[in-house]
Amino acid sequence: AVAWTPNLDAPYPSRTAHNFAAIARLRAAGELGPARLAATTLAHTLKARFGDGIDAVGFDLTPLREAIAAPTRNALLLLASGTAFLLLIAIINTTNLLLALNGARTRELAVRAALGASSARLASQVLIESLLIAFGAVAVALGAAKLAIDALVRIAAEALPRADEIALGGGLVASSLVAAVVIALIVAGSVLLNTRRNDPVGELRESSRGMSAGRTHIRTRTALLIGQTALTTVLLIGAGLLARSFLALLAVDPGFEPDGAVSVQVSQPWTRDATAASETVRRYQELMRDFEALPDVAAVGGVSALPLSASAPDGAFWDGSVTDIQHAPPSIGYAEYRVASAGYFKATGIPLLRGRAFDAGDTLEGTHVALLSAAAAHAAFGDTDPIGKRIQMGNMDGDLRPLTIVGIVGDVRERRLDRAPRGSVYVDFAQHPSAAAEFNIVVRSALPPGALIDALRATLQRDAVGIPYSLHALADVRADSLAGRRLSLLLLGAFSAIAFVLAVSGVYGLMAFVVGQRTHEFAVRQALGSSRRGIARLVLGSGLSIGGAGIAAGIVLALAATRAARSMLYGVPAGDPVTLGGVSALLLATLLLACLVPARRASAVAPREALS
Repeated sequence: AVAWTPNLDAPYPSRTAHNFAAIARLRAAGELGPARLAATTLAHTLKARFGDGIDAVGFDLTPLREAIAAPTRNALLLLASGTAFLLLIAIINTTNLLLALNGARTRELAVRAALGASSARLASQVLIESLLIAFGAVAVALGAAKLAIDALVRIAAEALPRADEIALGGGLVASSLVAAVVIALIVAGSVLLNTRRNDPVGELRESSRGMSAGRTHIRTRTALLIGQTALTTVLLIGAGLLARSFLALLAVDPGFEPDGAVSVQVSQPWTRDATAASETVRRYQELMRDFEALPDVAAVGGVSALPLSASAPDGAFWDGSVTDIQHAPPSIGYAEYRVASAGYFKATGIPLLRGRAFDAGDTLEGTHVALLSAAAAHAAFGDTDPIGKRIQMGNMDGDLRPLTIVGIVGDVRERRLDRAPRGSVYVDFAQHPSAAAEFNIVVRSALPPGALIDALRATLQRDAVGIPYSLHALADVRADSLAGRRLSLLLLGAFSAIAFVLAVSGVYGLMAFVVGQRTHEFAVRQALGSSRRGIARLVLGSGLSIGGAGIAAGIVLALAATRAARSMLYGVPAGDPVTLGGVSALLLATLLLACLVPARRASAVAPREALS
């Protein structure tokens, strides 16, 4: 349900107020380019006309669809890219499997060709068999996809908008069937090309010596495996970089202490009536006193918008001698605007660096005061002590009385963890009651969050009749701010794990296949003096050369891909050597283990039995 209310505010006279979002409809869908040019021209005209009275230097137009999807754009792009990569890896792996199955039938196909079967007939047989196998695999994969989508909807319900509408669509089923047909055509085409190129008698002669697949066949599978390993390397490097970024963000100091506190969000109708607004503040003050009376409660305070929230306004502020903000001189700073109570800083653990916090003497009729964060104070006043100086930030709530700075507090990451604090201005909610209609009361206690929430809910049910409220642990605020990155990491991690298993199994399958084809060769080598250890090294070297080539190609692809997605990284470069080296070492070590069994089998070949 949606409710609209009229905007009863008079238009802000300040041209530095950025409190509204404008939505426009173009006359025609294809006119975005000309509209952007017109908006830029308008911005230049306004700047030339009003000079320092306006701080905008340009306007841009963004399609509404893109603006709505912007918060989850990275996660959706990652999901699409990871799916495409995994689809390619699955196609390569399945193609390799079918090529191996048909490579093992070289003797059978050669006999059929020698008895008069045409190349087209053999290829059609292989095509039908490959289609049956591929369609069976698609059926199993679609079932697994259904389970994976259900799990994604449960996990990503809060991070993805309309997650409950995600379902297994017809497009996905159609693309899976197309992929199955493509695989079958590739395998059938390989068989057709092989039977036309090679002499059936020669194939039978080679198979009688234990060589049931030609070098061309093995080279094709090797090239496919190199490509598969390269794609797997890209996914693993991407997952590694996202994991390191996530850990770096977890280590970021948000400027407040989320553990041990609970937030109570309360709201009352916004009003321009000063008496009604003051009554709202009085009720909130009584409610906070009730919370303070609870056992084990250490501090209680409130703020108009919690940290790591993009729901509060921000704007410029001027020297306090300015009252005509329509013709104000250049601003001295730009900051987040928060309306807070006296106990807010103690309740959230935001340190008081200098001066004092709000107190009971800061009344509506008294001198209006403000607290600045360290970043806002330094940006506006440099190394000069700002205590006692006056500023004007009336474009936030229309109150043009100057604010006297009485204290400096620590910086808080008000918007996002990955964005450095740009400064905040705090005003007393008792002096700005109209801006406190929606309020977040923070209660710090030694009690576990669950027990504290139960005690707060009982108090609210008794003393907050007519006040809508919601409760959640303050630690959830920080966790929710990382929800998008957590989802991206989860998705890419899942894709990487599946790709990793496919790559390792593919290399193992190829090495096992090669050993089976080269049994006669290994027996001859041993008969001519090669040691078992030398043959094992030969197989291991062959497997590692495939893995090394794939990893090298994957690193090149990953460097290009991660540079394009640099905005998703934090605290780690796109070409992070730790991640690149770690992924390379992990893949090489695992591929080495995958080659051990085929190498041991090759070294165990008995020359007398193989040559008999």
